[in-house]
Amino acid sequence: MNLIKKIILGSNVKILPLALGITFFGIILSNNYNNFALLLSGLFTIAFVYLFNTFCDIEEDKFNKVAYTVSSPFERFILKIVLVLYLILSLFFSLISSIISFAFILLIVLLGFFYSFKIKGFRFKNILLVKNIVTSLGWSLLIFVGSMQLNILTFFSALLIFIILFTASSLADIEDMKGDLKVGIITLPAILGIRRFSYLILLIQCSGILLVLLSILYNFPSYLIFIALVYCVYAVGTLYGFRHCLKRKEINVKCWRKTTIVLILIAGLIILAMDFFVFFNL
Repeated sequence: MNLIKKIILGSNVKILPLALGITFFGIILSNNYNNFALLLSGLFTIAFVYLFNTFCDIEEDKFNKVAYTVSSPFERFILKIVLVLYLILSLFFSLISSIISFAFILLIVLLGFFYSFKIKGFRFKNILLVKNIVTSLGWSLLIFVGSMQLNILTFFSALLIFIILFTASSLADIEDMKGDLKVGIITLPAILGIRRFSYLILLIQCSGILLVLLSILYNFPSYLIFIALVYCVYAVGTLYGFRHCLKRKEINVKCWRKTTIVLILIAGLIILAMDFFVFFNL
């Protein structure tokens, strides 16, 4: 039972609905609502990447995430079987759907592999900013998996998702600073300090407002413009929460993250409602 719990935690089941949501949004962009296999492909791909990272992060997780720690050879063997199963299902469902989706799934898997795997003691994630950029890029590529096409709409959506998830992964670095420093991973919070780092993150978030102007300039569909506006609300809400933290002269990461999660959930519900109206032409 404990091993099953570790597999569930390692696969980061809590965020797998986000993988379904991003992939499904890509499907909406392509108007191809019958391709259920793409949803499964995105789901198993993210599960594979996160579980593989857990498998490679045994030393870091001794400090950051004790519940994730894989100790015995038997547990490692079972995790390898689950990883292979995830990978096979991911590639299979994408291949039967579209060669473009298969190519992007393969790219996400390769990014996850080189991000986590150790090559003679060297890891790409130990390079400054690589950890955040690769994580955000991998998630944003799910848009192309669902849409099965390359155009301005998919690039716009992918860029917006990249900015949001870059912020989220950067915030996680603050909580993981202790374990990262012990194993030699250099992150922006460690270099800049939490306060200056937080100002940088807010600047990046606010840059999403430019996407709203682009969406209007290029006459994007109304639901994409609406999503961009929802992002602006998210950025302003986070800015307000951070201003409150500064008044208290402390950075409450847990409070900030909870606020961010609530805003994203609200935005997600609104987006799903918009998708419903678009789908049924209401």
